[in-house]
Amino acid sequence: MPDQYQPKYKWRETWPGEGPQDFSGFDGELSFGRIQLDQTSHGKTGMWKWKVTRISWVQEHVMPVVMAGKNI
Repeated sequence: MPDQYQPKYKWRETWPGEGPQDFSGFDGELSFGRIQLDQTSHGKTGMWKWKVTRISWVQEHVMPVVMAGKNI
């Protein structure tokens, strides 16, 4: 019998008890991102949005971050 899958990261509600489908991911105590169900964007309602936070242990960024039309 194969071993049972054990997730590496922990996910918990970003705003516990408030209802929206919004979860934050943690590696130990370090938050690395959020995933949330889009309920407001025209044409994207029902799709999941992924937001990555700045992660100190990332060695190289392969894509620039674009905010308000500017690369940062």
